[in-house]
Amino acid sequence: MFYCELEVECNEKKTPKVIKFYNSTKYCVDVLDQMARKHSTKSAFRRWPAQVFFNILDLAAINSWVIYKEVVGTKIKSRDYIFNLADELRNNHVLCKTSTLSDFTPGTDDGPTASSRKIKKCKINRCRYNTMSICCDSKKSVCGSCTSKMIKLSVCRNCKK
Repeated sequence: MFYCELEVECNEKKTPKVIKFYNSTKYCVDVLDQMARKHSTKSAFRRWPAQVFFNILDLAAINSWVIYKEVVGTKIKSRDYIFNLADELRNNHVLCKTSTLSDFTPGTDDGPTASSRKIKKCKINRCRYNTMSICCDSKKSVCGSCTSKMIKLSVCRNCKK
């Protein structure tokens, strides 16, 4: 169709006809890629599935921004919209996570404060490991080999029984 012969137009750039056709029909793809690069969520991942996931995330954020502008009719910068979107998603996740953890936490005690969390010896039998974890039930220092982890809550073997 377009690849049979190379036709070059006589302008300053001397671009082939195929490239002019592509540029005339695929303009929005280039704009979308530029916007995705401008506010990217990508990190230095070497694995291609992670790169594809973050690219989809970028494109979804930009598409939702365009739809939001069309539906609401307000002018909002893409950067501000993406940050607001990230905050809303993060807040929903944190609320959901804290409500899930409160179901598993016995009592109303929030546990040790940051100042009281020091490295201590494990208090289970003859264990000599150092730890910062504390059993939720007995409030004793417990190492990783002496615990049963349940959704980031440490419970010692004695309390588990």
